[in-house]
Amino acid sequence: MDRVISAMKNKVHHRSAVVLFQWEKHSNQECKVKGVRGEHVTKNASLQMCEHFHASAKGGNPKGARPTTGRGRIPGVTPNMIISRINSIAPRPIISPEHPFPRPPLSKDNLSVSVLNQLECPLCVDILAQPIQLPCSTLACAQCIIQWVVTTASVHCPCCFSQQPIVLPLLQPASHLVLLLLKDVVVHCVSCSRDMRAGAYEEHECVLTLTAGEERAAAGLLKRAISTSSKGIIQLGTGGTPVTFMRITNPHNSTTAVCSRTLKSRCSELQAIRRVVSGGQPSVLLQNEVLSLGDEQRRALLKEAGISDEIKIGPAEVLAIKVGLAIPWNKIRILRRWLKASNISLACEERMRHASRKAVGENLKGELAPFSFSLPSGGEEFQGALLVFIPDLILKVLELLEENDRAGRLTWHNGVIPASEIWIKLGGDKGGGTFKMNFQIVNVAAPNSVNNTCVFCCFEADDSYTNLHIALERYKEQVEHLQGMTWRGYTVKVFLCGDYEFLSTMYGLSGACGSYPC
Repeated sequence: MDRVISAMKNKVHHRSAVVLFQWEKHSNQECKVKGVRGEHVTKNASLQMCEHFHASAKGGNPKGARPTTGRGRIPGVTPNMIISRINSIAPRPIISPEHPFPRPPLSKDNLSVSVLNQLECPLCVDILAQPIQLPCSTLACAQCIIQWVVTTASVHCPCCFSQQPIVLPLLQPASHLVLLLLKDVVVHCVSCSRDMRAGAYEEHECVLTLTAGEERAAAGLLKRAISTSSKGIIQLGTGGTPVTFMRITNPHNSTTAVCSRTLKSRCSELQAIRRVVSGGQPSVLLQNEVLSLGDEQRRALLKEAGISDEIKIGPAEVLAIKVGLAIPWNKIRILRRWLKASNISLACEERMRHASRKAVGENLKGELAPFSFSLPSGGEEFQGALLVFIPDLILKVLELLEENDRAGRLTWHNGVIPASEIWIKLGGDKGGGTFKMNFQIVNVAAPNSVNNTCVFCCFEADDSYTNLHIALERYKEQVEHLQGMTWRGYTVKVFLCGDYEFLSTMYGLSGACGSYPC
C-alpha cells in the first residue's frame, strides 16, 4: 500500500511541517504503525505515522546502539534533495556572479526628488514638522493631524481615506530614517536669506545683512535720535518690548594705553550700560559680576587694583569675642596667628587693651597685696600677689540693673520674689589657683548663668580667712549700704551664697567642722 505523508502536525514540535520526501512502497502487513503517543493503532486510524519515521522524529539512539553526536538522519535523504524541494515550493531568483541582482533604474537626482516629495506634509504642503506615521503609513505633521481630526471629526487618513481609524494616543512618531532625512533637507531662512540643512537651522545665528544704503539711512536716523537725548539713550517701540539704543564710543586704543580722562569716560559708559541692563540696580549687578569670578581671579584682580581683600576685625569686636568665649590673652595670640593664614586680621593686643580700659573706665583697678600662703613645713608666710577689683561695687550693680531694665529682662519669677524687691546674690569660689568674688542679679530668667555673673574681686591666693579679710574689707560698708537701698521704688536685698567652707569662713564659724566643713 502506498503510504505518502504529504502534511502532518508534529506533536513533538507543535508546528506544521512540509514533507520533502516519500516513503518506499510497503504492504499493510509489513508496516507496523504506531499512534502519536506510541500506542499501536489500526490502518484506519485518522492520524498514523510510520514506525521508522516515528523513531527518527523522536530522536535519540536506539537501544544497544553506539552513542553518536547530533540528531538522527533519515537514510536515503541528502541535502541536495532538501534544497531542490525547497526551491520547488518557493522559487526565488537565482543569485550568483553570473546572474547579479538586478538594480532598479534610479539615479541620485530622481531619488532626491522622490524623497523630498515624501517628506512634505499632505495637509500643509510643507516640510514635515514633528512627523508621525498614520496606520496607513502616510507621514504628516503632528499638529496638522490633530487639527484635522478635531476640525473635521474624521478618523480616516486625509490622503488615501483608508479604513484604518486614526487614534491619536496610539499614533507613533516617524522612523529614525525619516528623521535623518529631514535633517538633511536644505531649508531657506527668510530673515537672513541663507540656505542650510534643517538639522542646523535651530542652532544658526540669524544675521541680517543690510545694504550700504540701508546702513547709511539707519545710522543717520539713530544718530539724530540719540543726539536729542541728554544721556545718549533712546528707546524705539516695536509693538512689543521696546528696543534700547545707547551711544558707545568706538575705542581706538586699549584701556592700558589711554589717559586718565579717557579711562574715566569709559567707566562712565560702562556704568550707564550697567544701569540700563540691571533695571536701575547697578550695584547689585556689579556685586554678581565680582562673585561670578573665581577666587584666584578675584584675588588677582584686587591685587592689580591695589585693593586688599584682607578681612579686618576691629578691637571692639575682638574684645567682645574674648569676653563672650572667655578666651585668655595667650589664646587670642594663637587665634590671631591661625586666622592670619586665612587672610583674616585681628586688631593688635595694644588696641584691644586700650578698648578694654575705655569700656571699663576707672571702675577697675589692680595692685599687689600681701596675701597669706601656707608652707609645706607648716605655718604661713605673706607674699605679694595680684589683686584685681572693682572699687565701686554699688555703681556696677546699678549699671547692670539699668541694662537689664532697658532690655526688658527683669522678672519676679511668678511671685517667688516679692514685687517690691530686687534680689542680689554675693558669692565666691576658688578654681584654678584663683579666688573670684562675684555677684548675680536674681531678677532675671537665668540668674545662675555665666552671662549673669559679674566678678568684682579676684586674687591669686587661698581663700583663707586672712586673705578674704584683706580682699573684701573694702566692700564691708558698700554691702551694708547696698542692703536695704531703694532703686526705682524697689528695695534691694543682698544674699550671701557659696559652699559650706566659704560660708563658714565668711561668717567666722570655727570648731569641729571649721577647718573641713565639707
